[in-house]
This record gives sequence, structure tokens and C-alpha cells, in this order.
Amino acid sequence: KDSRFVMDSGQNKRFALVVNNKSDKPVFFFAAPHVVQPAEYSLGFKFKCLCINHAFRAEAGETWYRIVELRLSKDFVGSELTVTHTIIGIDQARAEDFSMQPDMPDM
Repeated sequence: KDSRFVMDSGQNKRFALVVNNKSDKPVFFFAAPHVVQPAEYSLGFKFKCLCINHAFRAEAGETWYRIVELRLSKDFVGSELTVTHTIIGIDQARAEDFSMQPDMPDM
């Protein structure tokens, strides 16, 4: 929550997104597509992130993580960019439905 870092145009940055499951049961979740503010600065920005139409699982008492990458084009125009994900908890059955082979090809 409230994680921040500074990048210059033309830079790439890899970092970890972390879920620390302190409960005694697995948790299931997915990431809604990210929101970028201000939207007019989103040209020249690329984020390989969690919103990949996939459900994730963090086992009981474990720490789950995913390495992601944020890229800014050398021609990026903007002074500040805020990228937000909403993480949504789901039940195991719904998670399993989205962990199977896709029934629709990617476009």
C-alpha cells in the first residue's frame, strides 16, 4: 500500500508485488486491470503486471510474490504517473475456473 518510486524516461524497473498470508487457510485473488492517472500520461508506459486474467493462490502462512516490470519510453511525457491495482479476493471454485486452460484465444 502506498508504494512509491522514481523513474526517468527510458528506464525499466523490476520489483516484487507481495501477499503475506498470515491466516491458516489459503487465499485466492486476482488483480483488476490497472488504472493510470493522469490518463494523458499513459502513452509511453508499459506495465507487465498481475492483471493477466488469472487467479492466484497464497498458501496458508506463506508469502506469495510476483516479479513485475514497469517501463517508460525514452519519449515518455509526464512528471508523475500513478498506477493502481485493485486486488479482489475470490473463493477457491472461482479461482480454479480461471486457472484452467482458457476457452477463448488471446486476441
